[in-house]
Amino acid sequence: MRECPANVGGASNVGTVFKLDNIGKETVLYKLHWGADGAYADARLVRDAAGNFYGTTSLGGAHSAGVVFKQTL
Repeated sequence: MRECPANVGGASNVGTVFKLDNIGKETVLYKLHWGADGAYADARLVRDAAGNFYGTTSLGGAHSAGVVFKQTL
Protein backbone atom coordinates (compact mmCIF):
# COMPACT_ATOMS: atom_id res chain seq x y z
CA MET A 1 0.00 0.00 0.00
CA ARG A 2 1.19 3.51 -0.77
CA GLU A 3 -0.16 6.83 0.53
CA CYS A 4 0.31 9.89 -1.68
CA PRO A 5 -0.70 13.53 -1.99
CA ALA A 6 -2.01 15.07 -5.21
CA ASN A 7 -1.81 18.81 -5.70
CA VAL A 8 -5.03 18.98 -7.74
CA GLY A 9 -8.32 17.12 -7.63
CA GLY A 10 -10.98 16.77 -4.98
CA ALA A 11 -14.13 18.83 -4.57
CA SER A 12 -12.29 22.19 -4.64
CA ASN A 13 -9.64 21.03 -7.15
CA VAL A 14 -6.85 21.97 -4.71
CA GLY A 15 -5.62 18.49 -3.84
CA THR A 16 -6.27 15.21 -2.15
CA VAL A 17 -4.50 12.62 -0.02
CA PHE A 18 -5.04 9.10 -1.32
CA LYS A 19 -3.74 5.57 -0.99
CA LEU A 20 -3.10 2.84 -3.53
CA ASP A 21 -3.42 -0.77 -2.49
CA ASN A 22 -1.29 -3.63 -3.82
CA ILE A 23 -3.47 -4.06 -6.92
CA GLY A 24 -3.61 -0.33 -7.73
CA LYS A 25 -7.04 0.51 -6.31
CA GLU A 26 -7.18 4.17 -5.27
CA THR A 27 -8.96 5.33 -2.10
CA VAL A 28 -9.26 9.06 -1.35
CA LEU A 29 -8.43 9.66 2.33
CA TYR A 30 -8.93 13.43 2.43
CA LYS A 31 -9.85 16.31 0.11
CA LEU A 32 -8.13 19.65 0.73
CA HIS A 33 -10.37 22.75 0.83
CA TRP A 34 -8.16 25.91 0.93
CA GLY A 35 -8.77 27.50 4.35
CA ALA A 36 -7.09 26.12 7.45
CA ASP A 37 -6.32 22.70 5.92
CA GLY A 38 -4.34 24.14 3.02
CA ALA A 39 -4.29 23.77 -0.74
CA TYR A 40 -1.98 22.18 -3.32
CA ALA A 41 -0.05 19.42 -1.56
CA ASP A 42 3.52 19.79 -2.73
CA ALA A 43 5.71 17.01 -1.31
CA ARG A 44 5.73 13.32 -0.52
CA LEU A 45 4.16 12.24 2.74
CA VAL A 46 6.38 11.34 5.69
CA ARG A 47 5.35 8.56 8.09
CA ASP A 48 6.07 8.61 11.82
CA ALA A 49 6.61 5.61 14.12
CA ALA A 50 2.92 5.60 15.13
CA GLY A 51 1.80 5.26 11.50
CA ASN A 52 0.62 8.87 10.99
CA PHE A 53 1.44 10.66 7.75
CA TYR A 54 2.54 14.29 7.44
CA GLY A 55 2.61 16.49 4.37
CA THR A 56 2.78 20.13 3.30
CA THR A 57 0.80 22.43 1.05
CA SER A 58 2.02 25.46 -0.84
CA LEU A 59 -1.07 27.61 -0.15
CA GLY A 60 -3.83 27.95 2.45
CA GLY A 61 -3.56 28.29 6.19
CA ALA A 62 -3.81 31.42 8.31
CA HIS A 63 -1.60 33.56 6.05
CA SER A 64 -2.09 31.73 2.72
CA ALA A 65 1.52 30.54 2.95
CA GLY A 66 0.78 26.81 3.27
CA VAL A 67 0.37 24.33 6.09
CA VAL A 68 1.81 21.13 7.51
CA PHE A 69 -0.95 18.53 7.82
CA LYS A 70 -1.34 15.20 9.57
CA GLN A 71 -3.28 12.27 8.09
CA THR A 72 -4.18 9.20 10.09
CA LEU A 73 -5.50 6.01 8.55
